[in-house]
Amino acid sequence: MTAVMTSVYRAPGRGARVLARIRGPVVAVAVPTNVLSALWRLFPSSGIVEDRLRALASLLGLVLIVIAVILIRFGIGRPGHTAPIAPPSQGTWTAIRSPATRVPSHGTHQFAQTWAIDLVHTPDDRPSPAFGGIRRSMAPEEFPSFGMPVYAGGAGQVVAVRDDAPDHRSRNSWSLLPLFAIESLVRGILGARFAFGNVVVIHLDAGGYQVVAHLQRGSAVVAVGQSVAAGERIAACGNSGNSTEPHLHLQLQDDADVSRAVGLPLAFAGSPVPARGESVDWPAPA
Repeated sequence: MTAVMTSVYRAPGRGARVLARIRGPVVAVAVPTNVLSALWRLFPSSGIVEDRLRALASLLGLVLIVIAVILIRFGIGRPGHTAPIAPPSQGTWTAIRSPATRVPSHGTHQFAQTWAIDLVHTPDDRPSPAFGGIRRSMAPEEFPSFGMPVYAGGAGQVVAVRDDAPDHRSRNSWSLLPLFAIESLVRGILGARFAFGNVVVIHLDAGGYQVVAHLQRGSAVVAVGQSVAAGERIAACGNSGNSTEPHLHLQLQDDADVSRAVGLPLAFAGSPVPARGESVDWPAPA
């Protein structure tokens, strides 16, 4: 198994925890409030009282959206220090979102994604379909990332497994971006379960929790309560949840519940975190 260095784990502060817990509910209320307010204005008004109520609803919606944006974009809190983890797979992988490029890496702190990384498998003998163009959606099997093994980042205990979300077709063309934007909005409102799809969460002995999301349906080979070692296979890469194409979504956080957790900095044992567009080559676990 891959050896993982130890480090000091330091939990985020109380302020960061509070912000993490209220982000989801605020976003879930803000978007429907604005949609309903806009629809209300399409109907004729019955008088000055209704006009004032409409104006109040619009103002409330605007305030909620501003608060939601602030909560999503700001409020890191006190970052913790976690142990470097073993590589999540093997072979050549290229980062498409990375904390080495910007923080928050996904443009949001929601669902503890502050230091999350997205990776696609890019082997020399099988190029991945390029993003863009105008074309039909593609089956997940057409992408080299689909079905690649996913490994535990360190010794620990599995605390959550979801394995029944379907692997949908790709959304990686310009013609399909509007569909993906609508899906992303709906999934974000419904919560982390719908955004992340199939997921495995491991409570690492060195501190913190490893989360791997968008996994292949039916690929999990671990169960809640099971102990795992660094480099042990836990599932396979898929295209479930809020995903344009099969890829690995990996993050570290301070709590088992993605909906209320605070993100923690990510580091790999034996290799740097690749920036966006950079590739890294990981050997198979010993």
